[in-house]
Amino acid sequence: MRIYLDNCRYNRIMDDQSNSQIYYEWNSVMLILELAEMASVELVSSEMLIKEMNDLNDTYKKSVIQMMYELCSEEVRVTKAILDRAEEIRHCSSIKYKDRIHLACAEAAKADALLTADKSL
Repeated sequence: MRIYLDNCRYNRIMDDQSNSQIYYEWNSVMLILELAEMASVELVSSEMLIKEMNDLNDTYKKSVIQMMYELCSEEVRVTKAILDRAEEIRHCSSIKYKDRIHLACAEAAKADALLTADKSL
């Protein structure tokens, strides 16, 4: 199974787990990362994820997320075709710009699942 986690899923690891929803999401992400480490699932990444990671100001958080990204077996390049697909998505939805690119990248990677916390997706 090929899984694309958007940036908020990677960042969930660093969130306060006192909220039950965050706790369950944290556990889900940890399970997926463990499965990726065992090669039971395949994580796919993208240039968009790398850009968002590089935009982080918190160096500790950035280093933890970089370690998780190392579990990804493939990185999708953001090509003109992906940007065109993101534009098509814009015309039929209210999905935000970065999320449209994540969706287009997940499609291009032929991911079986795109995991996000964004309710608009």
